[in-house]
Formats: sequence, structure tokens, C-alpha cells
Amino acid sequence: MRVLHLVRHGQVSVDFSVPSHEWRLAPDSPARIESFTERFQDCGLHRVVASPEAKARDTGRLIAQVLDLPLEIRDGLEEHHRLVAQQTSGARAFTDNVRRFFAQPDEVVFGTESADAARVRFRSAIEAIMQETADDELIVSHGTVITLLTAEGGNGAPMDIWSSLQLPDHVALDWPSLTRIDR
Repeated sequence: MRVLHLVRHGQVSVDFSVPSHEWRLAPDSPARIESFTERFQDCGLHRVVASPEAKARDTGRLIAQVLDLPLEIRDGLEEHHRLVAQQTSGARAFTDNVRRFFAQPDEVVFGTESADAARVRFRSAIEAIMQETADDELIVSHGTVITLLTAEGGNGAPMDIWSSLQLPDHVALDWPSLTRIDR
């Protein structure tokens, strides 16, 4: 059995006046990420792979430092593509957008990408990474795309999965079945 460790990036400093892909880690995130990373000490990992977005890249860098592993940045692991000019008025409006995103997966309900398109892009990037080695992998990414892949494996309703994810958080999936496992 291979394990795909999907890690949601650390806590961010939310600023709804700028697009979410520009959000940075909150000042207290590094300490929280370092503590969070202890769970991976005995997983036999050989690298950390992260999304190019700053919050995931910086989370990946911290995890890689703690585990003394190389960090690789990969396209395709980024969050659902959202418009630079399309900003959200607050947390409630953002959650409403995410709810519609999951409820209407074949439609572009906000941003420039449907849930189905985001899932296919993210899964393709994951498949490419998983084909490179026979090792378990740790991939640092984002809440909605992690949710989409986790839900594809029959592990719950997307909104329930998304709502349950913390910053940072970890979902372990059996590869290639995508069945959620406890680890």
C-alpha cells in the first residue's frame, strides 16, 4: 500500500481586499507547522512536493526543513483558479462561493475554473508525481483541491470535508484507490 499524504497549508493572514493566492502565512504559522510536522517523522518520506502558491510553498519549505528533506515545487497543485480582480467581501461570502462550487461541479461559479476542471488538473499533477517513484508522497496544497480528490475517493461530501479541514491539516489517502486511511 502506498500513502498519499495531502497537507493543507498553514494558517494565513486573510485579507479579502486581495486575491487568496496572494495571502501569506500568518505570523504564528511557522511554529504551528513545525509542531504539526512531527506526525511525519517516521513515514519514510523522501521529499516534500508543494504548490507554487506562497502559502503552500512556505508551508512545504518549513515541513521539508523539519524533516530534512528536499522540497520540490510543482504546477498543477495550486488552488482552484480564481480571478485576480474577483475578490470576496468576507468569510461568509467566501463560504457561500465554495458551497456553490461543490454543489455545481461542472459549472464555473466563481473564478475561472469549475470544480470538475480543478479536480482533473489536480489529479493529473498528483498522478504524475506518484508515477515518479514507488514511495509514499507528501504534497502540500490547498483546501478545495484536496477536498475534491478526497471526495472522489468516496470519503464524504465535499462541503463536509472542506469544512472539517484545519490550517494546517492532513488527509492520508491510499494510492491509487483514494480511500481515506488513518495514520
